[in-house]
Amino acid sequence: MIHAVTLAQALGTRDRQEDRARVEVLHGCVVAVLADGMGGHACGDEAAQAAVDAVIDLVRSALPGRLQEPHLHPLLLDAVEAACAAVRPLPDRAGCTLDIVLAWPDGRVAWQHVGDAQIWAVSDTTVEPLTRPHAGGGWLLSCIPQVGANDHATYFGGVTGRIVLATDGVGAPNGRTAADIVRAQLARGLPHQDNATVIVIDVEALADGLTVGPLEGRGAGGLSVARSWRARRRRDGGRAGPDTGRE
Repeated sequence: MIHAVTLAQALGTRDRQEDRARVEVLHGCVVAVLADGMGGHACGDEAAQAAVDAVIDLVRSALPGRLQEPHLHPLLLDAVEAACAAVRPLPDRAGCTLDIVLAWPDGRVAWQHVGDAQIWAVSDTTVEPLTRPHAGGGWLLSCIPQVGANDHATYFGGVTGRIVLATDGVGAPNGRTAADIVRAQLARGLPHQDNATVIVIDVEALADGLTVGPLEGRGAGGLSVARSWRARRRRDGGRAGPDTGRE
């Protein structure tokens, strides 16, 4: 059994889950979006949901050619602006972080980052941070008309391991699947554990031509929620259908 994409969430010690995540296949690539609602302010969960929905909607409506260079970078910047526009109507200071990853079966990966959520490239021997906290303009706030200095999309090829997206409730990508990473974080027993949400994209599994279906994290209760795209390769080399369920 190969886990092409996994998603897991945990509430931690917080009263409310303010992380939101969505993963879909659009125009031949995996689109993963993760947002962490601004804790301590009104409507953080609504801001996160509005942001991830806006990004998915924009990529879905884009012409397929926009997911190729030289149009890819402007598309990712447009996705951030779409998230800003979706968050602005919410009450004052509602906001969220935002991570967007596009991954293709041939190993190409592009990403865009705002705030302090994290993206790593992980192999069996290395962990490479692909983002710096707040490098893309800080919090995505409804009271800011646009995200400033947000020019951090990166595009590269040859990825053979895993891409890990995580909210700041996760300290390190310790595990192969999203559920493994969330469980490892909870095992630390921190007295003030933030919401923890993780998406893992196994690039090698995507290269095998596995079919996958949509995943979404809309906010769990006190228990960890884990979902995955699972697929078995048929002996004739064709594609197997998705088997979505709990890890």
